[in-house]
Amino acid sequence: MNENKWKRFLEEEYSIDLPSLDLKDELAPDIWVNENKLKPEIRQKLMKIAEDFLKEKKLDEFDIKDITITGSLANYNWSKYSDIDLHILIDYRDIDENVELVRDYLNAIKSVWNRLHDIKFYGYEVEIYVQDSREPHISTGVWSLMNNSWIEKPSKFKPTIDSQSVSKKATFLIKEIEKAKKFFDSDRFAQAYKFSDLLKKKIKRMRQCGLEEGGIFSVENLAFKLLRRNGYIETLFDIYNDSYDQLSSLDETERDDLLFEEKQSAAKVLIFDENDNILMLRRGDNMTWMPNRLDVPGGYVEKGESLMDGAERETMEETSLTISDLKPVESFGNVHFFKTKSYSGNINLDLNENSEYNWMSYNDIITNPDVIPDLKRIIKKEKFGNYDLKVDFK
Repeated sequence: MNENKWKRFLEEEYSIDLPSLDLKDELAPDIWVNENKLKPEIRQKLMKIAEDFLKEKKLDEFDIKDITITGSLANYNWSKYSDIDLHILIDYRDIDENVELVRDYLNAIKSVWNRLHDIKFYGYEVEIYVQDSREPHISTGVWSLMNNSWIEKPSKFKPTIDSQSVSKKATFLIKEIEKAKKFFDSDRFAQAYKFSDLLKKKIKRMRQCGLEEGGIFSVENLAFKLLRRNGYIETLFDIYNDSYDQLSSLDETERDDLLFEEKQSAAKVLIFDENDNILMLRRGDNMTWMPNRLDVPGGYVEKGESLMDGAERETMEETSLTISDLKPVESFGNVHFFKTKSYSGNINLDLNENSEYNWMSYNDIITNPDVIPDLKRIIKKEKFGNYDLKVDFK
């Protein structure tokens, strides 16, 4: 991980450069002759790069539907930060019927290729993507290299950009990446790995949602672009990969420490809103313990985690909320309850674990038969300072 680069980011106070997203009067003159003609030498070089990639990865035996360039360099919102997004279109089903397996494989080999090669045209880095030809690619500018013409011609229009919301969302995510970095720096590699993995997935969902609902100038997509242009996406992937490397390494002194305790601790959180309602989650019907019952966020604490760190991580995994300022409520055996009113973000459930959520009042919780009985007793103790029945966590 590049420590100097990271320190520079922090010193520059996140480098939120919104003016770099402004529209230009013309397409990038280093790349285009005019609005309807790509420079011949650019086209020739990009076609050669795509062909070399396909040959090296043994993908040239498949039917290539098209080779395109897209992104800001095929549009009027280009800047010095822009990349040349080189897309190779293949029907994933030509490779295998398991589309998700093909997607993961192609993403992996293109990532390795992009990391190993540093090809630039007049300062613009070339990035290869292998796109499923059956899936739509959301962009207002797409140029076919094979046909040497526009598929989607960009237009000059001044979009409405909510700069304040873009900056706010980008800054929030940068702080989250900083948190992952702190986990790594303090040798909490399991925490750094899990947290960075969650952040990667969260940012991916955020951007896709923004593209589908608001297009390339959505708040979510622009926030992602700011993160990428400033190197934070690269840093996040570095934290993820470096944490994995640390977790996978082993020396003689660490062998015994890798054995998990037979009985892991669990941490659960009562999250209160401004009206003192508590966030309740309905457990999925596929859960082996208490399916379809109402519970609070939480789960098992990983080896090397503190109880509070485990509570924060489990809450992030289950709800996408970031919580802080946790206060202990009660502990019984290996189950530990905390409470907080400090949370941020939007709820986005992991549907593999929970099917729905609701903010519920104390009375609604106590009278609802779907709430796990032992949890009712904990909540009663939190409200009144006592409870009347023995709590049994099994």
